[in-house]
Amino acid sequence: MGNVTAVPLPRGELSWGNDPFLKCNYSCHVAACQTGCAGLRPPTEDCDQRCSTTGADDSCRQGCHAVLDSILRRIQVVLNTVQAASTFVQGQGLRVDWTFEQGFSPVIGQIAPNVSWYTQHRSLRRSSPSGWRWTAVGAQGFRGDPPRTTVFLPDVDDEEIEIRLAVSFKSHVLASSSSTQKIDAAASPPQKPVISASLQIRDDQYLICWDEFLKVKRSYRIALFDAEDEEVYSDTVESVCHAFRHLIPGASYRATITDSRVKDSTATQSVHVELQKLDTAEKKSESLLLANSTHIFFLDSVDDYLLGTDPVELPLRLPENEKIAAIAAAAVNQIFIGTSQGKIFRRELGSDDPLAEEIGAPSTDGAPIKQLAVDFMQEKVYALFNDQVIRCDFLTCANETASSIKGVAQLAIDSWNGYIYYLNTQGLLFAQPLFPLTDQLAQLGDTHTPEAIVLPSPAAAITVDYVVGQLVIILQNGSAYGYDLVDHSLKNMRESRLSKQSYADVVRLVAKNGRLFYSSKCTSHPSGVCLYGEEQKPDTNAKGEHLLNLNPYLYSGELVDLSWLGDFERPVTVPQPASVGLITSATSAKVTWENPKLYPFQAPSDTWRRLQYECDLTAEGAEETPEHFLNITGNEQLISAISFGVGYRANVRVCWRSVCSPYANSSSAAFAPYQENPVITYAKVNDKFEALGVLGEKLTSVSVKPEQLPTKADESVVFDSFTGNIYRSNGSESTVEWVNDSGEVIGRINSAGVRWLSLMPNRAILLAASRYSVVAYRLLGTIEQQFYTCESNVTECAQVVGMATDDASGEVFFLLEDSKGAIQLFTASQDVQQPYLVATVTNFPRITQLLVVKEKLMFVTEDGKVGFCDKALGNININYATTNIVQIALNLTYTANEQSFEFDGPIAMGSSQRHEVKWYVKPQFIRGKILYKITMHRGPSDPNPFVDAAISHQYFIPSELLDEWDSKQKFDVVIDAITPWARKSVNGTGLFAPSKPPTAPLHPKLFVTQQMTPDGQRAFVQFAWQEPKEWNGQPFGYSVKCMEDEVLSQLENVTRVKMYSFAVKPGAQVSCQVAATNEPFEFDTIGVYTTAVKADSNNLNPLIKLFAIDATDNLVEVENWLNATTKRRKRRQAPSVTQAVDFIDDKLFAIRKESASQQLFLLQMSTVDVDSLLLKVSIKGDVGQVLGMASDWLANRLLVVGNGNIYRIDLDDLKSASLVMPRKLLALSSSARDAKDLLFDPFTNTAYILTTSNALIAVDLHTSTEENLSVTIDCLKEKPLKAIAAEFIWNSPKSPFIYALSSTGLIHFNPTAKECTDVEVDWSQITGGIDAVSSLSLADKDLIFGTPTGVTLYNSTSQKSSDVPAKNAPFKSILAVSQASQPYPDRSCFELPPGGDIDFSVKNRGRSGAIVTVTPPTTAAACQDLSLPQTEYEVLFKRRDSEKTKHVTSFENTIQINEDVLDLDTDYEVAVTWRNRFSQPKDLSRTKPLTTGFGYPSAPKSAQAYSLSPDTILVFWSLPDRPNAPLDELRYRITVQSSTQAAAAAGGIAYADGKFAAASSPN
Repeated sequence: MGNVTAVPLPRGELSWGNDPFLKCNYSCHVAACQTGCAGLRPPTEDCDQRCSTTGADDSCRQGCHAVLDSILRRIQVVLNTVQAASTFVQGQGLRVDWTFEQGFSPVIGQIAPNVSWYTQHRSLRRSSPSGWRWTAVGAQGFRGDPPRTTVFLPDVDDEEIEIRLAVSFKSHVLASSSSTQKIDAAASPPQKPVISASLQIRDDQYLICWDEFLKVKRSYRIALFDAEDEEVYSDTVESVCHAFRHLIPGASYRATITDSRVKDSTATQSVHVELQKLDTAEKKSESLLLANSTHIFFLDSVDDYLLGTDPVELPLRLPENEKIAAIAAAAVNQIFIGTSQGKIFRRELGSDDPLAEEIGAPSTDGAPIKQLAVDFMQEKVYALFNDQVIRCDFLTCANETASSIKGVAQLAIDSWNGYIYYLNTQGLLFAQPLFPLTDQLAQLGDTHTPEAIVLPSPAAAITVDYVVGQLVIILQNGSAYGYDLVDHSLKNMRESRLSKQSYADVVRLVAKNGRLFYSSKCTSHPSGVCLYGEEQKPDTNAKGEHLLNLNPYLYSGELVDLSWLGDFERPVTVPQPASVGLITSATSAKVTWENPKLYPFQAPSDTWRRLQYECDLTAEGAEETPEHFLNITGNEQLISAISFGVGYRANVRVCWRSVCSPYANSSSAAFAPYQENPVITYAKVNDKFEALGVLGEKLTSVSVKPEQLPTKADESVVFDSFTGNIYRSNGSESTVEWVNDSGEVIGRINSAGVRWLSLMPNRAILLAASRYSVVAYRLLGTIEQQFYTCESNVTECAQVVGMATDDASGEVFFLLEDSKGAIQLFTASQDVQQPYLVATVTNFPRITQLLVVKEKLMFVTEDGKVGFCDKALGNININYATTNIVQIALNLTYTANEQSFEFDGPIAMGSSQRHEVKWYVKPQFIRGKILYKITMHRGPSDPNPFVDAAISHQYFIPSELLDEWDSKQKFDVVIDAITPWARKSVNGTGLFAPSKPPTAPLHPKLFVTQQMTPDGQRAFVQFAWQEPKEWNGQPFGYSVKCMEDEVLSQLENVTRVKMYSFAVKPGAQVSCQVAATNEPFEFDTIGVYTTAVKADSNNLNPLIKLFAIDATDNLVEVENWLNATTKRRKRRQAPSVTQAVDFIDDKLFAIRKESASQQLFLLQMSTVDVDSLLLKVSIKGDVGQVLGMASDWLANRLLVVGNGNIYRIDLDDLKSASLVMPRKLLALSSSARDAKDLLFDPFTNTAYILTTSNALIAVDLHTSTEENLSVTIDCLKEKPLKAIAAEFIWNSPKSPFIYALSSTGLIHFNPTAKECTDVEVDWSQITGGIDAVSSLSLADKDLIFGTPTGVTLYNSTSQKSSDVPAKNAPFKSILAVSQASQPYPDRSCFELPPGGDIDFSVKNRGRSGAIVTVTPPTTAAACQDLSLPQTEYEVLFKRRDSEKTKHVTSFENTIQINEDVLDLDTDYEVAVTWRNRFSQPKDLSRTKPLTTGFGYPSAPKSAQAYSLSPDTILVFWSLPDRPNAPLDELRYRITVQSSTQAAAAAGGIAYADGKFAAASSPN
């Protein structure tokens, strides 16, 4: 998990806080984590001790636990390979041999010094649970290869136990998988029996059962002692139940049961026996039934052997040809009759109708019924025919059940204990459970193999006597045996009680209250069958038993069958339901229960018993009688209308026929109300999962899919309601993985032997429990808290047997099983972090899963049932009606998690600072809610990526890393956004680190320039420098810091320009520094600043820049020309010709013709950077070749000479124009047309033209007159001029002096005074002399001469020169630029009159147009000679009675307002204002009215039509309300629609002044 482990969430928090790196940065956290990873020094050091001094305890603890988990996982892997074998050694106990796989010796040897080994074992008895008991492995441990060891367990007392190998490492215990070990029963030590049942079953009988833990039969010595502790009975039995009979009703006894191998009382169990007087119903009259083939008789007095009273005939009518073949009485008033044709009839004795009711014709194929046997407790009758058995209900044979067993000769039914006893044709005796009631198609012998009961010899007849608790068996040798129905012992029941008599040739047998009646074959009777009964004599034998006579009855009739008619013996009581579960929802309750436990002597399974249940639900404090549910045949009852907050008690009892048990009960309370079923219970039915609700009802829509459920026994699965992730543990692999909905594993922790998982999604906590630990993890994989380990006395450590969490309250619950099998519930929370004991119980079932549902604990038992209890293990309830449960899960609706997020867009580099990496997530979270892991690679193969962490969505690459990297290092970055719930990533590839800052610029200089502005003198500071020595990348720009009087006044970023200008107050002390950057400006991308250069604003040191048009007609800037260097700059241009260049303020203008299109363009550039093209517009008109250009900075225009004219280009027109139309000022005379240079004096509005004939012409633009100065000024006469230049005195708003260069020298003159002065120049200092000079310019005291090799600078004061070589020389023209050379007059010359002085006229033009004519402003007399800036006029049209105003601007004083600008037929108030570049509008003129022309007329009124003839209609109407035009100009359009005429003709005549116009008039 990388930095997540190093920077875990603070305990109990869901945010990393505002700044988790304030005291300990990421590297500090990583170092602390690595300290924890260093391992623990054995044997006592733990993670808390190791990490207490690191400064980042939680980070250290993560590393420590990671190493600990790794060690434990390794140990668990070793444990998973161990094998066990056991042998019982007399006197020593169970010997267990542990063996590891071959090759594990080195691993065992490595871990052995730090661990302790234990053998754990526990009993497998479910009725007597026990926990794990520990036996230490000897100090020698495991030796050899394969590693092995032996341990003896002396206290093993069961035939089957579970054993496993455990390892203790520090406070952690791990265990191998358990295995079952069987112990030789003969060698196992004697045990004290545990009583499982003790109850009175008759007035004189008492039943005791005990657990037999060994499957091999073991004999027990039983004894009974009276109140004086005299032994009154003893016996040795091999069963685990015994019925003590023939006791004295109301007496007290003590019974003992002892393992027969023990001679003393160490393994003796005693039971107090107290006989109560039982309530028995008064018995009705009983009779012996005798049947011949046609009649049935009652023998009321069974002691009347001579039949002094004839048997009473039962009125009976059977269908014709039906003969009686067998009879069986089911009760005192019900007899079943089997016939010779295979039918069964029922005769109700209470009915006067002698007709017997046929209940059905079983599938006998007409074969006679040989015997009927009644199961009176289940109300079934069994019929024997053709050696086979079928079963019918008392009322019908429609649902008969057939037996698959053949060769049955006789039946006896034990209705109490669920057995069919039968004799086969060889006289062998077998026992078989009764047919199951739940499966009508099941056949006898299909599910249970009949058990043979060994007899001394073959049997002849059998019957059941419930009073003595025996199956009475008459053997073919004439002896009588009793097979005890409880302990299954076989005894001669008539031994020594008969004198020379035997039960010979018995055919049918009946027993009642220990007395036998039977029929036997005899030759003395005409029918060949005689009737006998036992008669008790007063004499006794040696045992005190009365002797018996077998007396024949003097019954002379045919005897087909006999039966006993009377109330059959029923059990005195029935055990109550084994368990009752009360399962509640929010509104309903389901009461479920388990059938009463079967006694060991009863037939296995409950399928043979017909039980019915009674149930009710009682609310706490309720006064009304609850509804009582009767005759319930299943194991559940749904009860509706329960209330939340009320406690309920369910009462259930079982009834078997009329015998009912005591009530069993259970208590619970309703769930809190809910809309959706809060939990899903999954049952596995036929290898398919079925989703059930709280009460076991089927669910059709669930949130957890069956395929998401665990497939292995040692797996645990929990589901995240926030993200939809699944958390799955695999105990054998010691891992916990979380998987997203696509099946992708997105997280994993290694934790040894995890068996239980639970999730608190709101708190981002995952609980994992193994056998001896409970650990809370964050969903990010970091450890949060260790709730439970074996910290003390490891051999007493309790095992974790269940764990769950309550997300709402934050509680953690876990169950521990101690060594005695008691279950302890512990709980903890984030508020109470130390677990505390809540409850201890001994009756909690072993479970596979635990869950918190609506303030209850829900669990799945090992046998696949689901149950609930409260949070203190009270009111334990299990749903006994639902089985095969494999998983329970909260029914979670995956709603949008408030904490979910996505990356919003790609990773950006240098958004605000050059070393910033930035990204965005949506929605935005408060700081600290997301931890970002930043991983940077210098390429796919980078072995050591840089890793850091942040809590904001931007990261600044550390300078230390940038120093290691190359400038503009290409790199990839991965941003992992981590919340307590999720982790998402975004990649950025092909990013570039910022360039390393450049070195400091070279040669910084300060220039101070003063300029006369309209507002007076101002000082300009111009700070210039040269490029740095190393750019470390592509040049980008410079950053300038300037101080004015030691206060920071300027902090500017200047892009690609090596000069910076700003105004200062006069006399200020100025200092400046500059630094270079090769990235967009950020403070950390700027290189080293230069040493500050300083200047005084009063000490003028102006910056002059030099531009030229070279021999290739390109515009060039000559750089460093004052330092006499040869470096220059040239604009990169398409093939073109630069015709002229000049400047105004800091703007440079050039006129260029592009060769491809021959189009003239006006270019605007900055004087600071000639490469920066600010504007490019096409020049239209007839200018043609531009021969010269001069700047008129006062009027903000350029003057050009071309095509024999002087034009002006108003720069105010260039604000938004894409082309410019130069305005013609005047046509030049023929002598001035051929110009080659142009100067302009804005203070007199005079242009000076140097012609190709070397004459100088002055053109007065006020008067449009010319003067040839070469004629009128004496010093110019007869001197052909080569070049001219104007010298404006710096900061003096006056006309210039003109320098004129001729072949004889340089002249300086005042054109106004016409005075000349020769300028002394040492021409010898100029290469080639004066003849080589082709162009001229001025820069303060320096004369600049264009020469064939470049330029020569000549200082007129020092008379010294310097050459600046240049390519493409000679220069055709040279321009020296300094703002000081363009002074301005006072602002008063430019002030416009107030608005009130504006005179204008306005009139309507057309319908919605207008013409506004404004009288131009007047100029002060002192300023009339100046070239003044353009006046811009603004006209405002305000609608009358409205605030709606339209504005129209123009530089012309006559303003044309086009159609559609104004509204039609609208009254306006018109006002005018004006402005120029130095004078802004102050107020408006007086308003004048204007009404625009008409618009469209409104609709005609009152149109009517009359029929004048069959084909003519007259249509007429009234004038519209608003004609909006002269009436004679109105025209109308008539549209006619007709169903019979496609286009009807229409004509019209105008009507005015009450008359129709002539027909020929317009219509």
